[in-house]
Amino acid sequence: MTATLLRRPGLARIRTSRAPLSVLCLGFVGTVVVIALLAPWIAPYDPNAVDLGNALAGPSAEHLLGVDASGRDTLSRLVLGARTSLLGPLGVVVFSTLAGVAIGTAAAWRGGWLDSVLSRSTELVFAFPGMLLAVLIVSVYGEGLLAPVIALAVAYLPYVSRLTRSLVLAERARPYVEAYRVQGHSGLQICLRHVVPGVAPVVLAQSTINFGYALIDLAGLSFLGLGVPALTPDWGRMVFDWQDRHPDRLPALGDRAVRRHRADRGRLQRGRRALGRQGRQEGPMNTLDIQALRLRLLHTARPVLDGVDLSVGVRETVALVGESGSGKSLTSRSVLGLLPPGAAAQGTVRVVGDDVLDMNPGQLRVLRTSTAAMIFQDPRAAINPMRRVGDFLTESLRRNARMKKDAAETRAVRMLEAVGLTADALRKYPGQLSGGMLQRVMIAAALMGDPALILADEPTTALDVTTQGRWWRSSAKCARASAPDCSSSPTTSDSPRPSATACT
Repeated sequence: MTATLLRRPGLARIRTSRAPLSVLCLGFVGTVVVIALLAPWIAPYDPNAVDLGNALAGPSAEHLLGVDASGRDTLSRLVLGARTSLLGPLGVVVFSTLAGVAIGTAAAWRGGWLDSVLSRSTELVFAFPGMLLAVLIVSVYGEGLLAPVIALAVAYLPYVSRLTRSLVLAERARPYVEAYRVQGHSGLQICLRHVVPGVAPVVLAQSTINFGYALIDLAGLSFLGLGVPALTPDWGRMVFDWQDRHPDRLPALGDRAVRRHRADRGRLQRGRRALGRQGRQEGPMNTLDIQALRLRLLHTARPVLDGVDLSVGVRETVALVGESGSGKSLTSRSVLGLLPPGAAAQGTVRVVGDDVLDMNPGQLRVLRTSTAAMIFQDPRAAINPMRRVGDFLTESLRRNARMKKDAAETRAVRMLEAVGLTADALRKYPGQLSGGMLQRVMIAAALMGDPALILADEPTTALDVTTQGRWWRSSAKCARASAPDCSSSPTTSDSPRPSATACT
């Protein structure tokens, strides 16, 4: 009897086949690292060779990226700058990770007064802005790479130490630690050989994030003229030199994005006003139109939605009824562009005349903040447990609609009263409210922006039967029709704009 052993594909091969974008990003990062290592040999010119007679010349066969104001080759400085720009963040990450792991492990393992002293010390450093500390140290010790690296490493140390402490506390309570103690291993041996390697993957993930932040912070210091010396090739220094010669161009990038965001918001608001005028003049018209919607998820052989046609008119409630897993929630999410990663949608989804499937991220953001809203099925998963209910209700109006704090809180109180809650709920955390009360908060949040379209995904599931019955009969709070398995969201008398509801 013979048996054939089949080799399974390695984990790396499986991951690369399922995540081509990760391979692309890894290849880009690897290319930058290789360029940084080989920079002195592949740079076409001396990065500090000055040619004032050729200053600010454009790209040419000799200088592929042109030259700067001093006649220095831009490509050579870009290539050599990769070494400096990556070496600094690497030093920040190495120092902060080693020190943070040591401090966090000692605090968690020893406990007692040592834990209190180390934890309070790292919290004190955590409260001090890292960039401000770097600016102060550089101002005292002058230009250079060592001073800002040390300052940022100290600033990033609490992130690693706090994470390590929490992970080591969990590992310390595991039975294998007691087993090694019984065998006579010392605490240092257990930590170095077993505990620290067990928490290393999570700590390395945090260090990777810190590397990106350190890269930006060090480039920002060089941009301010406080980092490396002027003759040292560095990406932040290059941006500083370019901005010094073109002070009016860099802010234009942000201004262009702001203007585009305002234009998208204005276009959608004009569409809402046109919808109201046509609805009053020509009778009911559709607020939502879905035609031949076809949705295919990643790694699925068949589409999860195929040929969906749906329309919701002005001041109309449409109930979408079906068994669990039939695609009701996915249909609602497609209206707001909240599709799973890798999903491919075909067809037409129009909200107030605009096709959602053709919108860019900026247009989708405007749509979600001013035109359409959604009542999610699980309120505890949709509300941040670390923020108060008042923050959850008013943050969007204050940041996106530029509404004053008092006006936003007044509207939040009015919406809470419309769903049967008092103003005291504004000062409470989600953990202090029951499931039914959180469901009412979700309904109030959907009404905060006075949307033209409300998508309700089982909005009364968390409410008790008595409250559901009172909800159906409450004509003063609910101006829209109801459906057998779906409640209409309440509206207020100060909401004259046309509105519609799609319930699942």
